[in-house]
Amino acid sequence: MYSFMREELAGSITSQLESEGLATKQEDKKALRQIILESIEDYFDDKIADVWDSEDVVSKAREMDITLGKEQAIEVLEMALNKFDAGEGINWSVLGTYIREVDGR
Repeated sequence: MYSFMREELAGSITSQLESEGLATKQEDKKALRQIILESIEDYFDDKIADVWDSEDVVSKAREMDITLGKEQAIEVLEMALNKFDAGEGINWSVLGTYIREVDGR
């Protein structure tokens, strides 16, 4: 997973914990975010993760002259995950196949 994605993930988790009232002081928020980020970094130290998001799918669909909403894009991502072929991986072509399937073409 790219470092910017790790940072986004840490920020998202921190925000959720803040909304739950678990970090109220600014210094607590910074410390909490740092702990979360370090935990994510440690976890991914010997792993890789290629992350696709709904915007990737919507963009690819647009290139194919297909309009998809976020829920349909998530459906495409779920199909790519559930039908994952390690020999082929997830790539633009694979996403295109599932975009057409969701679109009904």
